[in-house]
Amino acid sequence: MSNALEHKDLIKLEKLTHGIKGASATVGCTMLFHCSNRLEASIEKGDFSDINFYFKELKKCFHDSTRAINDILNSLPNLT
Repeated sequence: MSNALEHKDLIKLEKLTHGIKGASATVGCTMLFHCSNRLEASIEKGDFSDINFYFKELKKCFHDSTRAINDILNSLPNLT
């Protein structure tokens, strides 16, 4: 995604963002879904100021979501 943003490849960036939005909705990561939805809307407008802002927000949401998932997985009993 960073590469697509760096090269201003909005088509690729939108496709990747849409994939994250769909996957986050599927697994119930609501905050990540909303972050990706805001980024996707700014991509559709072509507003690079907003795109950069929401991309940073998405990266933080992604980090927070993966940390929360890992915390949950680590709290489960070992089933092996």
